[in-house]
Amino acid sequence: MSCRRIFLALCMGLLLVGRPQASSSAQDGGLVIRITQVDNSKFPKVTVYISVSGADGEPVRVEADRIQLYEDSVLIRPDKVLGAGETGPLTTLLIMDVSGSMVNGGKLETAKVAASAYVAKMRPTDQAGLISYNTQVKNVQEITENQEKLHEAIGKLQAQGNTAMYDALLKAVKILEGESGRKAILVLTDGLDNRSIASAKDVIAAVGPGGLSISTIGLGDPASGKSNDGLDEAGLRSLAEQAGGKYSFASDTVSLQAIYELTG
Repeated sequence: MSCRRIFLALCMGLLLVGRPQASSSAQDGGLVIRITQVDNSKFPKVTVYISVSGADGEPVRVEADRIQLYEDSVLIRPDKVLGAGETGPLTTLLIMDVSGSMVNGGKLETAKVAASAYVAKMRPTDQAGLISYNTQVKNVQEITENQEKLHEAIGKLQAQGNTAMYDALLKAVKILEGESGRKAILVLTDGLDNRSIASAKDVIAAVGPGGLSISTIGLGDPASGKSNDGLDEAGLRSLAEQAGGKYSFASDTVSLQAIYELTG
């Protein structure tokens, strides 16, 4: 412990960007307390983000001295506690599937609507970038606070070719390695990967050290299986769960709204 400086950032609400660690959740008089992210990007300074919400999921303000953080059953005394009742800036990489299967059933158009809605929810201090992928992974828009640039980049996307989702996710993880603070990956896809060199296990292994999360938004018809109209819902749900994120179906407006609110 002596080689590290521990900082706590207390965040209101249950945050999308959480990668819950083992035994990181606790109940305290109906409160849900969760470690949402461990940022090692400036090691030996380590920042631990903690969220507090009520049983109904609504954010709850809590005094910093009520939070105790343990590692291997040893109480850690942080050097500093910051941001009680605040969420802090969020950096998101939007990963959008532009493979040929996204033409079917209006998947890409639905993805554009969902991505644009996400951007519209960004606060002035938040920033985002955009990566598109088929067999090629393209950095369409560098990370920026400029919502107009993000909307424009999303609107220009066109679909063609095969799919290399896991390769795109590995690139996204690499891009976010140098970013400090809260950060997350949000992938909008039907999950029908057929060309990646990387695997889901490779992505999960890469996510761990950086403390970020991957959430997935599914597009397509789950009943159609792995046809071009289909959606690999089980695969996307598993990926999100293992990467500390959330899975939502793009046509489920309530679920999508929850994602936007959880990141706010």
